[in-house]
Amino acid sequence: MISIEKLITHHLSLTMKQLFTTDIPRIRRLPAIHQVRALPLGQVVLLGVLLLLSGLFLRSGPLQTEQQFALGGVGRPLAQDFHPGETTATGQSFRWTDGDSTLHLPPQSLGAHTLRLTVSAPWPEERQNSVPLTITINDQVMLTMEQSAVPRRYAFLVPADRLRWSANVVRLESPTFRPDEVNRNERRLGLAVFTADWRGLERPGWLVPAQILAIGLVIGLLYLLLLAAGIPFWARLPTTLLLLAIMLAMRHSDSRFVYRLHALLMTAGLAGGLGLLVALLRRRRVEPVVLPVRAWLRQHWPAFAGYVVLTAIMLLPLIARLPTHIIGPPGDNLEYLWKMHWFSTALIEQHVSPVFAPQIFYPGGADLTVSEIAPAHHLLGVPITWLFGPVVGYNLVMVSTFVLTAFFTYLLARRLGARPGAAWVAGIIFAFCLRRYFHANGHFGMMGSQWVALTLYGWEGVLTRRRTWDGYVAGMGYVLAAWSSLMYGATLPFFLAAYTPWRWCCRWRNPTTRHSSKDRRLSISIRK
Repeated sequence: MISIEKLITHHLSLTMKQLFTTDIPRIRRLPAIHQVRALPLGQVVLLGVLLLLSGLFLRSGPLQTEQQFALGGVGRPLAQDFHPGETTATGQSFRWTDGDSTLHLPPQSLGAHTLRLTVSAPWPEERQNSVPLTITINDQVMLTMEQSAVPRRYAFLVPADRLRWSANVVRLESPTFRPDEVNRNERRLGLAVFTADWRGLERPGWLVPAQILAIGLVIGLLYLLLLAAGIPFWARLPTTLLLLAIMLAMRHSDSRFVYRLHALLMTAGLAGGLGLLVALLRRRRVEPVVLPVRAWLRQHWPAFAGYVVLTAIMLLPLIARLPTHIIGPPGDNLEYLWKMHWFSTALIEQHVSPVFAPQIFYPGGADLTVSEIAPAHHLLGVPITWLFGPVVGYNLVMVSTFVLTAFFTYLLARRLGARPGAAWVAGIIFAFCLRRYFHANGHFGMMGSQWVALTLYGWEGVLTRRRTWDGYVAGMGYVLAAWSSLMYGATLPFFLAAYTPWRWCCRWRNPTTRHSSKDRRLSISIRK
């Protein structure tokens, strides 16, 4: 019996060396538990302090409850079915309606609103002295009268029960005429609309407490979910801080009321989803693992240190000019450099969301979410930018992508069974490939390829080990990849969908891998 046990044990040791477990030591498992353990008092206090700081941050930021604009300076989706903006001889901007034009105004609070419009009907005298005008707000006729060529300012009160939480539609209807124009397409002109003033009469003092309640629920449930999944404290805390930073920096601190309202509703929905996951995990047998971090660091720190030295050599011209120069000719890199500065200025000095820049296309402002941004790089680089300036922040984030891409690729290669030397070379090939040098000239978001390698590293662990920790690593890698560039966020799931059956097929075709679980069960039964 002893000889058989030794034989099978020796066979298993040889088999496990051929599996995809060459990158970490063995893991010590704790006894299974059935429910989420109570949080220690110190961690509860820490979460409370984070919520208190979040509340102070949100309350100190400005909140707009009004929207004023000249029609000549705005376009879709605010003004729809209007003709292009024009300017009068005195410098006033306006837009012609086409006889049935609409304004789509977001709510500024949940109470009553006032709307003021400046309208004129400068028709040729031979056609008509006054024009019938009908103004409708949310399908309710508010005004029907004759409008002359003299500009007139109308004021309307919209009760709270008539307000819409999405877009409040203001419709302007009138007859039209065809002007005599040269070298222009035939147009049908109705009324000239100059300015609009849309404001809420109620100050939403309830908004910040509701935001803090929703944010507190989300980060608390996320923390419990990670605790139930067996994720250690040193990983739970950064994950919670990252989610908190994303929520505060994106829409919860937006200066526009409607976007804060939307963020509040989305956060409440996210809290419901996290609560459901926590409830499901409480009914499962959870096997938390103790990760041998020190052994892992002893095994892999030489590779990381080597990549740091190699990156310093390869990027020596940039590192020597770190505070004054950036990579590439003038282009998109300057835009991303400005965004590094704007994220730091908006969050630290103005306490507002950096995804909205009111100084661009003033007075309408510019929403940066419709352009290419890299929130993961910008947010993680905020402390460096605040301390040393946007150039240093931009360059350090750029340099770190080379080091981390090489290191995570090395880890992935080790997990796939490569020897240390071959895995180290694999990291060099990917980190310093021509494609990454091309993107370094200005495609700042695409430089986040380190998160793609981290996602594959974690997902390979899910397929081969089926551990909660590997699922956590894959999830964090994907979130950071998507927040570096939406191109990664949109394409990586399709790649994983194709990669997963291919890896399963490779494992099934490998007889050593296919029978390893059976041999493992046989060894356990003999030892018993």
